[in-house]
Amino acid sequence: MTFYKMNDIEPRRHKINCYLPEECRVNDDRAYTHEEIGQLLQFCDQRMKALVLMLASSGMRIGAVPDLKIKHLTKIQKYNLYKIKVYAGYPKWEHFTFTTPEAANSMDAYFDYRQRYGEKINPDSPVIREQFDITDILSVKQPKKLTAKYFGDMLNETLQRAGIFAVVHMTEGQKVGRIRNAVPRAHGFRKFFETNLFRAKVLDPIPELLLGHDIGLKKHYLRLTEDEILEEYLKAVDLLTINEESRLRKHVQELTIRTDKLDILQQQIDELNKRLGLE
Repeated sequence: MTFYKMNDIEPRRHKINCYLPEECRVNDDRAYTHEEIGQLLQFCDQRMKALVLMLASSGMRIGAVPDLKIKHLTKIQKYNLYKIKVYAGYPKWEHFTFTTPEAANSMDAYFDYRQRYGEKINPDSPVIREQFDITDILSVKQPKKLTAKYFGDMLNETLQRAGIFAVVHMTEGQKVGRIRNAVPRAHGFRKFFETNLFRAKVLDPIPELLLGHDIGLKKHYLRLTEDEILEEYLKAVDLLTINEESRLRKHVQELTIRTDKLDILQQQIDELNKRLGLE
């Protein structure tokens, strides 16, 4: 179609469409589960762990990672999480999203690891850099930008080692091409993100805004503040957290707060009963 348009020929789409077969789904298309991402993390080094948790908790595209720099991260200390400016400098694609505290802690640990071996991290340093030889101080101090293909291949290899993706050996006569799996390699994290925002009942169209989707006419009229969007995102933090221990710890904290409130309420009731002489 693009070829025809570039040559000023308007194809008759309705006639062409009559001869196209119906779309057929080759396999399932679903999101990663918490268990699968947890299993994946067991086979990740510090760098890969930071990448996986960032993708799963922010919903950002893996294609945005190569251009992501430290200056595009803003730490929100109150909630111990990061705000990420995605596709900064590209008006059509630029948007922001957030990470969970779990992802922020992993990213901080990765940054600390790089600095311990001599890298001077500055605002223009890549958030995720190439792997380096810790004994080669020159390579440590000169981080290189990676490509989206590199990140995809790195992710694919880790998924295979974790047993989430099957290892496929090419045989004679087999066509070269990526084997499709039930979960899209990188897009499965975006599906995980949006699915869990839906489960957390995050108001529409905030999930679409965080994913960087076009929200149509709403973008011309809807004027939500960053704090309002963050407040909605916080509803989903528990569901976006992979480590079960972290999720249980949060539940314990919430139950403790509720118990304290009930104790205070009971004290107030007892004092009121004493004043009214009901005891």
